[in-house]
Amino acid sequence: MELRHVIAVGEPRSTVLLLHGFGEHSARYSHIIEIFAEAGYDVFSYDQAGHGRAAGPRAQVDMPELLKDHRAARAEVMARTRTDTLVLFGHSMGGLITGMSALIDPRGVDAVVLSGPAFRQFPEVAPIIAKIGYGLSRFLPSIPITNIDTKDLSRDPFVVRAYERDPLVHHGWVPMLTGTSMAVHGRKALDNASVWKKGLPLYVVHGEDDQIANIEGSREFVASVRDSGSPAELVTVPAGFHEVLNEPDSEQVVEDIIQWLNNRV
Repeated sequence: MELRHVIAVGEPRSTVLLLHGFGEHSARYSHIIEIFAEAGYDVFSYDQAGHGRAAGPRAQVDMPELLKDHRAARAEVMARTRTDTLVLFGHSMGGLITGMSALIDPRGVDAVVLSGPAFRQFPEVAPIIAKIGYGLSRFLPSIPITNIDTKDLSRDPFVVRAYERDPLVHHGWVPMLTGTSMAVHGRKALDNASVWKKGLPLYVVHGEDDQIANIEGSREFVASVRDSGSPAELVTVPAGFHEVLNEPDSEQVVEDIIQWLNNRV
């Protein structure tokens, strides 16, 4: 993988590893990364396998493989960082991978931020059906099973139009391997959220009208982390769609995230 590194303006206060969601790529977060850099954060990001400029079948991915890549990226970031603290930040499918990564190995992580994490996805299927589909996907990984309505991404028509015209975005259907893997491993993350490292701060922001990642998944995850004795905060955006970082009121959303981080790292 190729890590992109944007250096903080002035002395860096912390380092962020940012992970994009399904079908998109890291460059869609350039405006967010710039804001973080201006706030004093070094930011690393990369295109996940099968996405953007990265190699692999387009958008055809398995969560354990993406998790392996994320942990490798964390190791490289830790080797290159100029700061003493690390923040993991992920959106949608990237939020699922980031949450899984922090659950499995919280070493060296000082805070976690998830945006519209895909612990549960629309349309939802029964766990047993997802498991059967996941097994079948080993033989039929590329079969299309669902599609994303671009109008569900953001209330901002300019964001939707830019997404639809972006040549690095995957404009096809969700492959069976990807969809079933997300469903199975999203459920697994929810079932294991209670083992979240005690004391590791978690901030989750989710649009209340998200029709791509079910907000109930975020509610369940945060509740389990809180029950484990860790500080976890869920911020819901009224009328917010899936890309809360690209909504008409996203400026405040990003400002709130930075303020939360400033108080913790």
